[in-house]
Amino acid sequence: MKKFFCSLLFAAAVAVLCGMGVWAQEYYVDAATGKDRNSGTETEPFATVQKAADIVKPGDTVIIGSGIYYENVKITTCGTEDAPIVFRAKEFGEGKTIITGADKRIRENKNKNVWELYDEEKNIYRTKLERNNMLMRFTYNGQDIYMYPTYEGLETYVTIPTENANYLAGYKHGYYMDCDNGWLYVRLREDEKYGSVNPNENLMVVSSQRYLDYTDEKGVVHAALQASAIHDDSYNIGVITENPAHIVIYGITFEAPGFTGVFVRGSDVTVSNCWFRTCTCCVKGGSRYMEDKYITKNVTIEYCDYTQMPSFEDAMELLEENKDNPVVRKRVNYWFLKKVTNSVVPYLSATYSYESGGFAGSMGENWVLRNNYVHDCFEGMSWYSNWVYSKMYKDGISMQEFSGKNHKFYENRFENCVDNLIELECNVNGYEVYNNEFVNAPDSISSQCQRGEPFSTNIYIHHNLIYNTYDWVTKWYPCASTPGVEWSKMPNFFKLGVRSAEYKSPSGWMKNQPWNYEKDAPLNTVRWSDSGMKIYNNTIYGPYTYMFNCIGFFAIELSDENVDHNVDFKNNIISVMSKYEEAGTTRQWMRVGDSAESRGGFSYAHNVFIPYRDDKKPENSHMFIEPNADDPLFGNGGKLIKNIEDAGMTDPENYKFELKENSPAIGAGEQIPWEKTDTTDAGAIPYGKSWHINYAPRPFGDINCDGKIDAADVSQLTRLLNVKKDDETFKSRADMDFNGVIDEKDMELLLKELAGKEGK
Repeated sequence: MKKFFCSLLFAAAVAVLCGMGVWAQEYYVDAATGKDRNSGTETEPFATVQKAADIVKPGDTVIIGSGIYYENVKITTCGTEDAPIVFRAKEFGEGKTIITGADKRIRENKNKNVWELYDEEKNIYRTKLERNNMLMRFTYNGQDIYMYPTYEGLETYVTIPTENANYLAGYKHGYYMDCDNGWLYVRLREDEKYGSVNPNENLMVVSSQRYLDYTDEKGVVHAALQASAIHDDSYNIGVITENPAHIVIYGITFEAPGFTGVFVRGSDVTVSNCWFRTCTCCVKGGSRYMEDKYITKNVTIEYCDYTQMPSFEDAMELLEENKDNPVVRKRVNYWFLKKVTNSVVPYLSATYSYESGGFAGSMGENWVLRNNYVHDCFEGMSWYSNWVYSKMYKDGISMQEFSGKNHKFYENRFENCVDNLIELECNVNGYEVYNNEFVNAPDSISSQCQRGEPFSTNIYIHHNLIYNTYDWVTKWYPCASTPGVEWSKMPNFFKLGVRSAEYKSPSGWMKNQPWNYEKDAPLNTVRWSDSGMKIYNNTIYGPYTYMFNCIGFFAIELSDENVDHNVDFKNNIISVMSKYEEAGTTRQWMRVGDSAESRGGFSYAHNVFIPYRDDKKPENSHMFIEPNADDPLFGNGGKLIKNIEDAGMTDPENYKFELKENSPAIGAGEQIPWEKTDTTDAGAIPYGKSWHINYAPRPFGDINCDGKIDAADVSQLTRLLNVKKDDETFKSRADMDFNGVIDEKDMELLLKELAGKEGK
């Protein structure tokens, strides 16, 4: 009966399509059985994705069979708004269809003899590299390996051996590349936590990029390893066009590019339901070369999974092992190993640094990031996510010329990051961050105003769950804190401001910024223009966590002289240990005005605050300090609740924050003028609503995201036919051909997918 029902719908859809005259070409690719001289049909597939990319036209679909494709695919043909070009995996699942830039000889290791034992005592192996490139990322069995700048470092697990404040201990698995002689050395974990110490018995994936200057096809010489420059071996798939591309990329596992899985020089691209492994960056927009100032617009990244495992676990292990080591702990933030600029090998610098990556890079205008899972990495969204290009002045002075504008992040989960979950920096303008989960990071959300005016502005952070788990934070803060001051390095949720030293007496690269160079910048002119930052209706829960880490001199003015604040903070439910991070041994609740230089710029209203106390650890009772009863954080219509049990949330200790019937948060907020809802409940979840977000990859055709492709999906799509593109439902998985309209073509695709599942 079910098959008969589907057949009837399929026949109806085909009849409609025939009447419309809408027939697009499908091309098939199969690395194992295909040949590029074939016709590209399902029975005669191409061998490479590039062959299909060279012949596609608007409305065509490229279906890529399971297998491994050692390619740097360049797409130069554009689709249209009504007829995008789709590149999708035939079989859904991580690792089913892999496009990789990995060294094939090392990855396949057919005879299990690529690696020779070089140092038997330390289990160091080596292999000769065929390409004289610089390794960017290196994994074994999917686990990230750290790069040591010297062979001695690999022997000793020490990156910088000088026993002063720069001493830097390393991880227990790493590699060293001898660029001059072409040898790659590797040392894997002796406890075999992720696999054998013998690399010949593991899946070794090496990502490389040019490290020598080279000349492009136009005869222009480019410096390699520039974080903003992208070469043809730097991506797995590159969309290279001057026009709106209207390209969709679906269901692919991206592996070991020189820098980024997908590079978009054009605009109007959707990357959906993909996995990113061994990637510095998932999707990068902007310039190919430093001289090429291009702003990438209208990019959607959805239902993707990005990780740099085990970066987070490595950092935690480093903390635990060295918490009592005075030499290691001379260096502030010694666990930020992958962030450090490499002074031993200068050309590694910013390009190799994990801070020069993250989930997205060089976002130009109007990007949408939704329903993604970003986890176990160094940085979720770094400063590099927002930075597009700089302008060079004739005297060598550099100024930020363009940063990200008008982006939306929603229904994503960011979890377990060594540094920040997201950074809203580099003069960004117009970010809306809502309905996300932010879990476990020393600094969850950062907006440091350190690149000159105009500072980041028009940022809206609302209806998010932002929390640290008890198990993580009680392991983290004792190891990360300053010796003798056990609470001084607890994590915080909002890192805001500009360092006083840099603003008053600019140092380093800040000294070269025209906003200081071209005018005398009085101390009181630090400001965010327009609306600044609005933080409202979030649920924030932080065992052993501070609310704010205010960097030095916080921005205390707006361009509007009638407004005396930069940050609107309202309608939030908050449970944290303390409001501000304090240096030294003094820790107290600060009020706006107590230290005007570093604590001004906030406006509070209608927040529900519950001081966090840990009854499980009575030995830490001295870390709790009773807040001032009239603190503005919970003043101006807000509420101070003494105990978490009285907050009326379902089970906050197990991270269930829905409101119960008796919650004091119900009706505690105020109406936000630009919000469409009429609720005045505080927190991210209004009373009567439950919290659920669909994130990470979903099968093609699983419209209702229940993990199955069945008649329920057909039924839902039937109800959604002819929905206009400006309807909210357009965001659902029902638009299977990604053309912005839910129509009979989507029904055809769904029924074809369903028929294929039933036929197996």
